[in-house]
Amino acid sequence: MIEKKKTRSELKREAIISAAKDAFNEFGVQNTSMDKLASLAGVSKRTVYNHFESKEELVMLLLSELWHQSMADVDLTPLETKSVEEQLHYLLAHEIRILNKLPIST
Repeated sequence: MIEKKKTRSELKREAIISAAKDAFNEFGVQNTSMDKLASLAGVSKRTVYNHFESKEELVMLLLSELWHQSMADVDLTPLETKSVEEQLHYLLAHEIRILNKLPIST
């Protein structure tokens, strides 16, 4: 299968996302500026804003990715025979296990 070559724009977006993951983990969201993200990603601040309107948008993207990754690991088979309340408890317990594995930065 032939892999499509990524555009410069796609590569820059990936660099920004990677820099954000590292910076948010190391410094926290509040202590990470868009200037810092641009520097870590090796792009201009304008490029960061071309891809993400705000830091909040970037945080929401990362949270969404994390949630989707965590849900991919959930075995949904046991939910077929459970009530809605039991399903919610099961999913909540899974999310708590995921969150307990995350590093906490202060």
